[in-house]
Amino acid sequence: MYLGHTPSWNKKYEREPTNEEIADAMNVSEDYVVQIKQVDSRTASLDAPMQLEDASNLLDVLKDSEALNLDGDSIYDSLKEDVNNVLKTLTNRESEILVLFYGLNDEPNLTLNDIGERMKITRKRVRQIEGMCCP
Repeated sequence: MYLGHTPSWNKKYEREPTNEEIADAMNVSEDYVVQIKQVDSRTASLDAPMQLEDASNLLDVLKDSEALNLDGDSIYDSLKEDVNNVLKTLTNRESEILVLFYGLNDEPNLTLNDIGERMKITRKRVRQIEGMCCP
């Protein structure tokens, strides 16, 4: 029997057992039963609201916003390495155009006109090079 949660007890006596009855059935002290009930009653879901009128939950409180996101960082680093490996297969000009156009390697993405001005080529030529590299 575990703290009166046995259906046979409830069915037989049509009530919850007392702490004394539980202690006798489990061969433990009544104080021990009280302690176990207190521990059992403290169990709470992390998603349950902390207060009825409050929308926050325990998970919000326990969440460490300054903790490192190792999974996300690892994925980002891996993708960045893959992109850089692909860029190495292109000419310097093609690579630079893609980096500037798509905002890779922590660069801001630029418009075709901005890239053309920076590289001293036409907007149309920037589009052609980008199209050849990314069909």
